[in-house]
Amino acid sequence: MVFQVSTNSILLNSIKNSNFIFSKLMALSDTKSEIYSLNNELSKTRTKLLAIGATVLSNDRNSEEENNVKKQLAHIAKTLQLTSKKWEILKQKHKSDNSFKELDKKFKQLHNSLIELCNFLSAGDIKSAIKQPTQKIQDSFFDSFVIYMGDLNEDLQQQYINQENAYKASLIFFVCFLAISLFFVFFSWYLLKNTLITPLKKLGESISTISSGDLSKNISLEGKNEIAKLARSIELMRVNLVNIVNEIKTYTNHSLSGIGKLSSGNNELAARTEEQASALEETASSMEEISSTVKQNTENVANAASIVLSATNLSRNCGEEVNDVVRLMKDISEYSNKIFEITDVIDSIAFQTNILALNASVEAARAGEQGRGFAVVSGEVRELAQKCTDSAKNIKILIDN
Repeated sequence: MVFQVSTNSILLNSIKNSNFIFSKLMALSDTKSEIYSLNNELSKTRTKLLAIGATVLSNDRNSEEENNVKKQLAHIAKTLQLTSKKWEILKQKHKSDNSFKELDKKFKQLHNSLIELCNFLSAGDIKSAIKQPTQKIQDSFFDSFVIYMGDLNEDLQQQYINQENAYKASLIFFVCFLAISLFFVFFSWYLLKNTLITPLKKLGESISTISSGDLSKNISLEGKNEIAKLARSIELMRVNLVNIVNEIKTYTNHSLSGIGKLSSGNNELAARTEEQASALEETASSMEEISSTVKQNTENVANAASIVLSATNLSRNCGEEVNDVVRLMKDISEYSNKIFEITDVIDSIAFQTNILALNASVEAARAGEQGRGFAVVSGEVRELAQKCTDSAKNIKILIDN
């Protein structure tokens, strides 16, 4: 931006100087044209006055020629007044120009001499008109004009030289400034590369490494600028991520260990449940055998009852038969005691079976969905144990009766 401002300043200064010289040339050209025009008007006026003087010198003038001379002299007087006004306007443009004062002095001498010549001719004073050095005064004015234009040309040439020197100085300044700017640009690029671009590139590579899952590489950037602070913050984040990952690994290992223990517990529970199921099956088969034994004992009791009845009938006839009946009753009593012992065994088996069923239910409840089948089996076993208990009670009641 500074380079652009300096370039524009130099260009603007060059344009200003060029415009100044151009305006000087235009002013010089206008001044030349105006002075040449006024000089021509004065020369024409002098020529007309000389022609009028020649007419006045002739002695054979008539009244018409006299009137014509008077009109021409009046017109010349007006022309001289108009020329004086034009000169005053030109003088105002160059009032600060000291070299113009000499030219103004010569112009006024020429202008006054022409007015004086016009007055001489109007008065008919030919001798004074002839003696007046108008040509010399006009030549002096022209010489002053040439000198003035030379001074203007020299001034313009000096302005041009000054402008050229200023342009060269501006160009030298521009080249020096360009060299300094290029030096600062390359120096700034060097600083920018070492302090910003290269650290940012390394930081970006480190961030990419972290984003890919590799947390093993350290991030180290020396310095006290914002990028170094950012790098230290990212390094702290990496360390925290490593700690979090390690904690997650530890928790995962603990979880896997607990899951393994839970799996082994489930396997043990399944094995125990299978053992309890097989034990329940054995208990059920034992219960069936006991039921068949009880049934046989019941049949024996019924037979014994019929025998007792027969013995009662026979006891009336024979004492020996009574004794036999007594012995038979003793046997029946012994069988009844055995049946009581069997029913006690059945009650004990039913109680143990019920406990096993309760344990199976508890283990099945702990196993959740996997122990649901065992819960059903334990329920069936409990019902079977209850039935065995009821059957044993009924047998005791029958024996008591």
